[in-house]
Amino acid sequence: MTAFVTAASGETRLGARASTGNIPEASGVGGDLVVRLPSPVGILFVAYGPRGVTHVVPADWIAGDAAAFGRLHLTICARTAVASRDLPRALARAVASGCWESVPVDLGAAVALTPFCREVLEATRPIPPGEVRSYAWLAGQVGRPRAARAVGTALGHNPVPVVIPCHRVVRSGGDVGKYAFGSRMKRDLLDAEAAQLSMAAMRV
Repeated sequence: MTAFVTAASGETRLGARASTGNIPEASGVGGDLVVRLPSPVGILFVAYGPRGVTHVVPADWIAGDAAAFGRLHLTICARTAVASRDLPRALARAVASGCWESVPVDLGAAVALTPFCREVLEATRPIPPGEVRSYAWLAGQVGRPRAARAVGTALGHNPVPVVIPCHRVVRSGGDVGKYAFGSRMKRDLLDAEAAQLSMAAMRV
């Protein structure tokens, strides 16, 4: 996988430096680096290592508490989280364009992610912005057409939401369905992408 390349001076859109909040600054200790980045649903804590993004959590979900993110990251990835103002170019482009499809991810960092979950997430990533697919469609993509419920459970374990767009997988009838951070946030993400939820617009 392509390694992250750091943007000069840690610049993001309009030259703003990546925000670290009150995450401890990196000081040579091992672990993933963390930045706070804007998104259609507010600020995201985004952790990344040499191979790509490892963990994403909406700041509002943890009341903007960087220490809480650090604890979550240790649980999900068994790695410490240290702040950085150096922003990889792929993330800088994602912030500037709103498109996360080309951002490298490292699903191997999530210690409890099963092979099935990983397969489901990899099949989810190509769903383009503004489009949705059903859980049943995704189950077919991974060769388990009767496992729509299991697919939904796998999506609930997505360690890098927004980057891997599990919000673009909805119920066959057009209802948004469940989301790890609440159905309201899922709908807000879809609205930001002008996604059509009608049956006619969905590959069921």
